[in-house]
Amino acid sequence: MLDYKTLEYRPAQKAKFPSLDAAKAASTPAAKAKALIYGEDRAGKFAWKITNDSLLYAARRIPEIAEDVYNIDNAVNGASTMKPAPSNPGMLWGSRSPWTG
Repeated sequence: MLDYKTLEYRPAQKAKFPSLDAAKAASTPAAKAKALIYGEDRAGKFAWKITNDSLLYAARRIPEIAEDVYNIDNAVNGASTMKPAPSNPGMLWGSRSPWTG
């Protein structure tokens, strides 16, 4: 890795983020998501920004796709074999989900 201050190469250092360590240590998908997305370090803030932006983008597309969010939810849950379904973030975030407040 190039050190931009000295312009010399040095071995790369592995980044450490407490939110990633907490997510790895968590036992359920819900706990993993909470540990990462609600983390206060750079990785947690990045994960929240990406998740937040993706959910807002999807919410803005609802009028183009269906008349209401429930029809989209029914379609995705009916076609999804994943557990938890990607359209049901409440299964991951629990009471702090974007859908339940």
